[in-house]
Amino acid sequence: MMYHWWIYEYVVNTAWFVQGVAWTLFLFNFALPVIVWFTMSSRNPLRREKNETGAGMPTDADGDEAKSGDNAKNPPEGGSSASSEFS
Repeated sequence: MMYHWWIYEYVVNTAWFVQGVAWTLFLFNFALPVIVWFTMSSRNPLRREKNETGAGMPTDADGDEAKSGDNAKNPPEGGSSASSEFS
């Protein structure tokens, strides 16, 4: 009786539907280990890691300020200027 339903004859019992289910299961079998790994390692693959200030990923301007020592959050070690270490 079920084999005479319209939805079975024209949707479920068609080649494109069966191939779609097979490809979905095939791709799910490849994606599942990755999903389990991210779940077990407590990492979110869609979220970026925060730096120590909590502001997200640093920009190029932040790197330039840190290298030159002009950044108040990252002063150079050993005093207020790098040349004072050698005097």
